[in-house]
Amino acid sequence: MNEKSLIKKLGKGNIKALEKLIDTYTSYVGSVIYSVIGKTMSHEDIEETAADVFVEVWKHPERLCEGKIKSFLGKIARNLALNKLRERRTTVSAEENEFLLFDDSFETEIDRHEKSEIISDALCTLLDSEQDIFIRYYYFGQTSKMISEFLDIPVSTVTSRLSRGRIKMKNHLMMKGIVNSD
Repeated sequence: MNEKSLIKKLGKGNIKALEKLIDTYTSYVGSVIYSVIGKTMSHEDIEETAADVFVEVWKHPERLCEGKIKSFLGKIARNLALNKLRERRTTVSAEENEFLLFDDSFETEIDRHEKSEIISDALCTLLDSEQDIFIRYYYFGQTSKMISEFLDIPVSTVTSRLSRGRIKMKNHLMMKGIVNSD
């Protein structure tokens, strides 16, 4: 089943398509989650977070882009793993809870969500090879050398794809009127 067919079937609620997606990408999603959570949580936490990734895709198949499924799943996996870490670290007392009612966290969360959607849209304009490098560099904080070694490509290729990706994303954001040409 090719990606276009897979996305179409997921959009129609086809459970076999979801099973195919899970079979194909579970190990990748698990490794992304593990890279964030590491040994701070149990194997069950990693499995639960991986399941949540696929539930998210099941709920919103329209977010999938042909040719970009792997990087999209990686982004969701990373975000859910970070959220899980935050949940574990956050224990708020009643007094702190009262304080939180009066801060601007809701507006901050809305801004963060809007920015995330804009970036996700811009990432879909990149080739898979550029997108994978972008995510590793900007989201996972990997160096060009680490990416080069992991993908078994020269460092110069990594830096040129990053540069090309930045230009594509900037042009896309300029066309949308989100950034100026400065």
